[in-house]
Amino acid sequence: MRSSSLITAFSVLAIACACSNDDIGDLDPPLVPELARESRTFGAHDLFDWARATDPITVIHNRSDALPNGLAAKGAPLLVNWVQSEDGDAYVVRNVNVACDPIRGTTTLATVRVPKRGIASAEFVLVRDRKYGKELRTGHGMLRFVFEADHRPTVAVPEGTTWHGDVRLDDLVISYEAWREPGESYDFVAGLEPDRYALTVRSYSGAASFLQAAVKQFQWECYPLQLAGGRDGNEELLRVSLLIGDGLARRILAEALEDGTLEAPEDDLEWSEDDEHRLVELFRRDMVPDDPIESLIGASPISYHSLERSCLTLAMVTIDLTQARMVERLGAGEPRHLAVAPASIPDWIERIPHAGRAEMLARLPGAVVWIAKNQSVLPANAWTILRDGDLLRTVEGRVVKHLYRPEGKTPWGWLAENL
Repeated sequence: MRSSSLITAFSVLAIACACSNDDIGDLDPPLVPELARESRTFGAHDLFDWARATDPITVIHNRSDALPNGLAAKGAPLLVNWVQSEDGDAYVVRNVNVACDPIRGTTTLATVRVPKRGIASAEFVLVRDRKYGKELRTGHGMLRFVFEADHRPTVAVPEGTTWHGDVRLDDLVISYEAWREPGESYDFVAGLEPDRYALTVRSYSGAASFLQAAVKQFQWECYPLQLAGGRDGNEELLRVSLLIGDGLARRILAEALEDGTLEAPEDDLEWSEDDEHRLVELFRRDMVPDDPIESLIGASPISYHSLERSCLTLAMVTIDLTQARMVERLGAGEPRHLAVAPASIPDWIERIPHAGRAEMLARLPGAVVWIAKNQSVLPANAWTILRDGDLLRTVEGRVVKHLYRPEGKTPWGWLAENL
């Protein structure tokens, strides 16, 4: 009797729930007030205050915060304080993405002291796109530096500031990216237009970078590099990466000051000699030691290009330049340069973004054929450029590749155990 009563009660409850659901319409879920905030543009005062701060930590709202040029503030390039860096045993790097919150849409940029030595591994990383659990041929290329336990980078926490994250970082990622407005997604075809996207070199903690990939269900394919000089080569790759990133950032800042995109604040701020000295260290282009930017891109536009100046090709150029410097330093003869296929891109491919619908449809098959014949330009095959240049670590003749997936083991363990 009791069992029958329970069954009857559950049946009545189920019927009641079913009836009540029919009366509920589909409503747009409300956003919390934080997501409805107004956009914020960093003015000259904000930027100059940031510049004269010793170790600034800035929280960026990804969907709205922009710099005076209209580009997303979270895409701000890395900047190096070379005066402090050259005299010490660590590089002082600003604008490192040390933490991100994909739920609230925030990015924390901080100053990090990156040791010059103690790099256990330097890697080319392909963030491989996936859909429905299957790997695609597309992806994003980066450089990753893994440090020994006693040589880990540390977040510089300003005095009087509370820091809730881990001060020590396990690794550092350097990434060439298409700098866009807040909320704007990247379009490959649009990226063939030389002036569509600005170019930026960003730096992340490995955990922050992997989290962004994991949320999208992407995976990391890590290829340890084997550069001339061993660990000295790893350390040179870090230096070259910072030189290129910082040199590019200063060039962008210089042009912003010249064209009026960024204007100096009015004389209503009190500036000390130390403030002025710090600004000079941060913004002057000639503060960069051994700047390779001029030799690499000369007077060409500072823009991202889906094939010529992409995340992949520029990562390869950075590795190639590092290898050449190490070979010369070791007196090991002429360096063997990487064969980066996009150097031979047909002119008509670049005209595709400007073509009308009929012309675009006519040219796209040819572009597909060209890419098919130059497979190395596909992100999934980019590692073969390094393999052919004998720059990848091998074991018994096989290239070493470490695969990390959000549902599997990550560099920091299993996500299920870390939650």
